[in-house]
Amino acid sequence: MKKIVIIIASVLFLSSFFVLKTMYSYGKDAERIAFQEVYHPKTSGNFLNFYI
Repeated sequence: MKKIVIIIASVLFLSSFFVLKTMYSYGKDAERIAFQEVYHPKTSGNFLNFYI
């Protein structure tokens, strides 16, 4: 049981680290996309696909 918890915790940690790294790398692009998102709601699908 403990092993499963440790595995899940490590996976979450690694994935969160990867997400933070990616968000830092694409921070400017994300800001630009979010800006477009506010003023051009038609791009909402692309905005979601960018993150998911």
